[in-house]
Amino acid sequence: MASLTMNRKSISYTILEIEKTPSYAETIIKAWVKGNLKILEEIIYQPLKEKPELLPIYKRLFLDRNRAMVSKIEDFLKTEKRYFIVVGAGHLAGEEGIIELLKKKGYRLRQL
Repeated sequence: MASLTMNRKSISYTILEIEKTPSYAETIIKAWVKGNLKILEEIIYQPLKEKPELLPIYKRLFLDRNRAMVSKIEDFLKTEKRYFIVVGAGHLAGEEGIIELLKKKGYRLRQL
């Protein structure tokens, strides 16, 4: 039942915000190209500031998945192979984003 409520909230919010999608996408792409994680964070998490009840959705879409991806990335780093890892830009931003989670684990990262 909680999942159904969460899905309804997510769908309702998406319908109300759909008109902003093209400008959001353009801003996200520009921020990603420039490596501006601060702007990415602002865009990705702005809806959560406006509607805190979306936290369970953000937790599932971003936070839980970020931790799982970091775990998988660590598995890759334990090998001698090279990997190319692709994630959505929203997973890079914020204190619980993939970049910060890896830094907290002691990995040194640099933007190319």
